[in-house]
Amino acid sequence: MNMHDTTTRVRHTLAMAGLGVLCLAGLSACQGERSDEPPHQFLPDMDDSPKFKPQTETEFFADGRAMRPHVPGTVAFGDTTRVDDLSRARYLRASAEVWDGLDPAGTPLAEGEPAYAKTIPGGALEVFKARLDDHHEPYADDADAMKKMITRGQERFNIYCSVCHGFKGEGSDPANFTGGIVGRRWKTPVPNFHDPKYSDKTVKTGLDGYVFNVIRHGVPDADPAKPLKMPSYADKVSEIDAWAIVSYVRTLQAAWTEQTPTPPATSGGNAGGAK
Repeated sequence: MNMHDTTTRVRHTLAMAGLGVLCLAGLSACQGERSDEPPHQFLPDMDDSPKFKPQTETEFFADGRAMRPHVPGTVAFGDTTRVDDLSRARYLRASAEVWDGLDPAGTPLAEGEPAYAKTIPGGALEVFKARLDDHHEPYADDADAMKKMITRGQERFNIYCSVCHGFKGEGSDPANFTGGIVGRRWKTPVPNFHDPKYSDKTVKTGLDGYVFNVIRHGVPDADPAKPLKMPSYADKVSEIDAWAIVSYVRTLQAAWTEQTPTPPATSGGNAGGAK
């Protein structure tokens, strides 16, 4: 090894040693130190990328809105990429029978449970089963899913319907101060679901689709000059929950029929209750 190589190696060694000393000095200098200055961003990546916050304005788009509307014609596929995913029906809402309670002719659906759940493609029961899947609730078969749907209907009925119609759907009698805690205070009796007017499926007000529509949209053609009728509960009760309530009402009617062969009649009104 000649003198030049030796000198070069010594210089390299000294440089590396000096760099190590500087690094150690820097680490020791930072120990215990505090600063109000922002940290250095050696690799900022997207930390400082511009973004829009919800409900804000921008000059970037012609309408001045930072939040962009949906692309016209866009249809949500579902919660997964599976073509057979039951959640698709909830997004497509292609069945007027399920989502509007109307038959192909546009009239209230005549048949409800179990017919609407069995005969309509992607029917209410199928969508309810998708809801069970979303909530990771197991069910053994269609009968078990139907039981859970009726149970869900009972829960929703007790929350939103019983205050006027009573827990048994018996309606109210203001003269005797009976019925739901709110319904008994109305001057006009709240309808009794066990009245043939609402249990007989051969009349319009007894159709499942009619009861469903009243829950979702309120009493149709209500006369503003007369006592108030039931308003829409669409902001509180979803379509599938409305069908669940219809299923539970039918269960109540069947139970009442078994116990009381001649259910008491109520004084008129429309399905869903006079309010």
